[in-house]
Amino acid sequence: MESQHNPDVAEIIRSAAPFCEIRPLGEFEDPEWKALPHRNPI
Repeated sequence: MESQHNPDVAEIIRSAAPFCEIRPLGEFEDPEWKALPHRNPI
């Protein structure tokens, strides 16, 4: 979730709530590997 409250997002969730099941998924673990951009040597 975002660290700061966004009223627009909150309104979207409230308006969709009667039509769907909304539940938090929790935190995700770090990936096993990362694709990093190529760095040019100086």
